[in-house]
Amino acid sequence: KEENSITFTYYIREGKRSEIDEITDLLMDAFHADSQPAFDSYIRRYKLNHLKMMFDAMDEKDRGLFVACAVPNLQFPAANDLSSPSSQTSIATTSSPTSQPTQSEESSRTAHTPASTIPTNLVNATKPSQNEQIIGFCSVDGRTPDPSSKIEFLTPSTLASSAPRPYLSDLGVSPLHRRRGIGESLVNECEKWAMNRGYNTLYLKVDARNEG
Repeated sequence: KEENSITFTYYIREGKRSEIDEITDLLMDAFHADSQPAFDSYIRRYKLNHLKMMFDAMDEKDRGLFVACAVPNLQFPAANDLSSPSSQTSIATTSSPTSQPTQSEESSRTAHTPASTIPTNLVNATKPSQNEQIIGFCSVDGRTPDPSSKIEFLTPSTLASSAPRPYLSDLGVSPLHRRRGIGESLVNECEKWAMNRGYNTLYLKVDARNEG
């Protein structure tokens, strides 16, 4: 049993435009934590502009933007004290990564808990006091694809510059909160978003060298 460790409750919700800077910081931490200053500045501007495009230039019905959040458990009442259910998607409650987990601990970390463990009003109340931290992100571009971008018309060469839709991208989780099922839960939210809009396929690109 870990001593003096902070435990968190994780949940998924829709991202807000006011959180663009925080989401950009998260993506830089997830993908480019060790980048050089010149590259860091370039890629940060690229990610920031991409997020602004998704929030501002895309119709809300054509985009799914989801954040994973962590809140210290001391911010929540005991489960049997809750009076209102949550509209958020709740994930396992886990401890901070102060030591290597055992196999049984790792299994419990990826288990899902009822959404009612996080009351909506409490989640909203914690944001101004900065008790909620964005630790994951994933997006779906669900715009109607141009005919040339349909998967059956893409070749290995055109696939590099085009993306079939609905297209899942920017899946990232803070290194301090990985191996807890957060990435899987973000993907699940994207899948539900796509299915609710009548899609039966969701596309993504993965670098062949990606070992994550």
